Amino acid sequence: MGSAQERPPESNHVGTFVFFQPTGAHRARSRSKDFLEIVSGLLAFLKSKNVMLAEDSFRDSSFSEHRLELARVKEIAKGNGADYLLYTTVDYPFTGKQSL
Repeated sequence: MGSAQERPPESNHVGTFVFFQPTGAHRARSRSKDFLEIVSGLLAFLKSKNVMLAEDSFRDSSFSEHRLELARVKEIAKGNGADYLLYTTVDYPFTGKQSL
């Protein structure tokens, strides 16, 4: 008899849906290019650490440069069969740009 908290079989494991969204301060003080560079860098870092990422096969919905409600992001993640959601906000750095 299975428990409701058991993980699905490995063959059904899709991974983590990662979503990036800039804060209002970041949108006001940074260029769109800066945000996209951060998104690309963080995705590359996660992939280099072998994090299994759920991807949207129809469109790139892993980020939005405009405000998107958390409930909508959860719907997108669920629609892509993700096991987890990593909701990431990108803020304008207080002291300057940092690198990973």
